Amino acid sequence: MSHPDPDRLVLLALDEERPGPADTAHLDHCADCREELAALREVAGLGRETKTETSLPPVREAVWERIAAETGQATDGGQVRPGGEPVGTRGLSRGVRYAIIAAAAAAVGVAGTLIAVDTGGADARIVAETRLNPQQSAPAGAAGKVQLIDTGAGSLRLKVELTGMPAPAGLYEIWLYDGAKTMIPLGVTAGSEADVAVPPNIALSGYPVVDVSVQQLGQQEHGVSMLQGTFGT
Repeated sequence: MSHPDPDRLVLLALDEERPGPADTAHLDHCADCREELAALREVAGLGRETKTETSLPPVREAVWERIAAETGQATDGGQVRPGGEPVGTRGLSRGVRYAIIAAAAAAVGVAGTLIAVDTGGADARIVAETRLNPQQSAPAGAAGKVQLIDTGAGSLRLKVELTGMPAPAGLYEIWLYDGAKTMIPLGVTAGSEADVAVPPNIALSGYPVVDVSVQQLGQQEHGVSMLQGTFGT
């Protein structure tokens, strides 16, 4: 079986590219690539959480040296200095690849006002919304709401707001659920808000339920449902 290039999975995790028919077909049959993509998306979500920070601490020189060693590049003043053609994530260890994707997602988060132009510009509109109701494991008073937003640029996003929910020991993850057995992870948050992309090949009529679960760090399978809501009810 031919697997997607690691760079391709990184771009999919960052929502820089949309999965094509070949990607979807492969992911349907390859558990390893599904797990890798889910892990990359989780790391990207963690990186996006840094958007609340006004400044980020400098990266230690030892980290740059490790990246340089992995990529065969030289370092210059604590920064990785390319020694030839651009290097993607191909050939990097999983740990370094995750560090790079988290940094990329954090950079996008810091530029949150620029994201808003694309996801909430003049042409953006709310096409559906629903309340999130507490499930058995949720604390008293927990609630939330979800808005399905048409960005006006040919894509859909879910804007999720949580209330009465404590800071999780791990993360909260947003899922689409068909109400029977299939759940699709969209993104994570450690706070009270999330803004996640809806994959273009997903028909919401088949996945009308939005589920918010609490997840342990690194947990790939669905955790414990805390809130759920259904579009159209």
